[in-house]
Amino acid sequence: MADFNYKTLLTNLHVKYGAAPYFKVTVKPNPYTPGKNVIAIFPSGLGLPDKSYYYQDDDNLIQTAYTQFIRDIIINLSVTKTDAEKFSTDMFYYEKRIAEITPNSFELMNMVNTYNLVKLSELHYTLSMLPLQDILAALYPDANINEDTDVLVSSLDYLQKVSQIISTTDRTTLNSYIMWTLVREYVPYLSTPFTASLNNFKRDLLGIKRSVPRWEECSNLVYRFAGLAVESLFGKERSLRNKTEVVNRLFQSIRNAVKVYIDKYRETPDFYQHLSKKISGLKIQIGLPEYVLSANHLKQYYSKLIVIKTNLFENYRHGIEFLRKLEGQRLVNSEPENVLIDYALSQPLSTSYIPSENTIFVPRVVLTEPFFDTKYPSSILYGRLGVQIANSVISSITPFHSGWSSNLKLFLPVNFIVNESLRISQEPRDCLSKYFIENNMASDVSATVTSLSVLKELSAIKFAFFGLITTLQNEEHIHQPTLEEFEDDSLFFLTYSQTRCSVLSTQQDFYMKTVEFELPQQSM
Repeated sequence: MADFNYKTLLTNLHVKYGAAPYFKVTVKPNPYTPGKNVIAIFPSGLGLPDKSYYYQDDDNLIQTAYTQFIRDIIINLSVTKTDAEKFSTDMFYYEKRIAEITPNSFELMNMVNTYNLVKLSELHYTLSMLPLQDILAALYPDANINEDTDVLVSSLDYLQKVSQIISTTDRTTLNSYIMWTLVREYVPYLSTPFTASLNNFKRDLLGIKRSVPRWEECSNLVYRFAGLAVESLFGKERSLRNKTEVVNRLFQSIRNAVKVYIDKYRETPDFYQHLSKKISGLKIQIGLPEYVLSANHLKQYYSKLIVIKTNLFENYRHGIEFLRKLEGQRLVNSEPENVLIDYALSQPLSTSYIPSENTIFVPRVVLTEPFFDTKYPSSILYGRLGVQIANSVISSITPFHSGWSSNLKLFLPVNFIVNESLRISQEPRDCLSKYFIENNMASDVSATVTSLSVLKELSAIKFAFFGLITTLQNEEHIHQPTLEEFEDDSLFFLTYSQTRCSVLSTQQDFYMKTVEFELPQQSM
């Protein structure tokens, strides 16, 4: 321990192994300079999905499962059971110290308040225990990192308190925690005794009865590091021919319905102008552009990815290095398609809104049967894809994405638009929050954001239905075979209901409410 240098160890874990003790580093679109990217630093370091997991009852099943998971992993590393139990207890309570200072996840969703642009020089003295400049310079060697480099910090208070925790932590605990974050990152890719312990933990954490097959873990890993190549193969098999016109029709009718609705805010000229510009300038991107999926682009894109046959561990490390190199390239030279690629690979199964581009992204996979077919009647198209698109349209003008202006910049917290956007949704959010709390559907902490999520979903249903009504005015009324007793409105709501019929385990239910701020699907 005499030679222990936690700063060097911390730097190596972030740079060489992709672990993220205390904080994580990534690259995000610059919220104040459209078309540019910036380094972003967010809280990290917890082994459980959310800080609230650390504050359940002392005999909580998930807490017990987590400490047993740590113990079993350490025992597999040839440590005695007594020492492993002490290690697991120490790590749990050390992570709990970090959880105490970690901002609530819903606070981090408010980009207006948490996207704080500061220079590294401003962090140097207040965060003396964190070698930020060394880590960033090693992560992005071509980005010319220096004291004048701008960094996006989601919570300066968190970093200051983490620095204090490090300064008051003994070397043994500090080393143990940093190394535990490394082991935790690589457990899914180790041998069977390790993955068996992980599967037991996931069973208790999420109620998963059957472990994920090894081949599926490998396919997820391939998608993480070579997702664009996978999307290219999928694109070749799933042409967008004839689909683009139908999706655009859905988008245009729903956007027009929202335009009619926001006319009620004309009495507040500045706010109305903001809403009108956002909706009028809203774009839709259906799948990734063809040139992004071309052989020439893929060859250049993956030119720095190193793959070694039959060596999973090294390939994982090379994959981490490859992703970091991509981030470094985006700091130096930002290409417009990079944001689309990020959203396509991070949210491949659902439509999403990209605030920095004021664009709705529709992945190719949702335009396949049985979810989508151009021959489906309008009532089914609007009940499935239409509601997804409507949710993204609503997201552009509701908290927290309403904090982005039509010229693709983030408003300052004192801006009138920010406060007005929160004010007009306050009453329905308060009403829903009260109902959720009284019926134990959400905690006092999560109810506010859960109510916003539900409010957007309900609004999405309404505007998708309005879009359907407009479309039906120009279509011949036809009863569907074997569904003659159902009118178009009934088919619409029946189709939507089918997308909300999953039954979750108790653990998954808690996870969705606590981490995703969503109600169980049957509650909708």
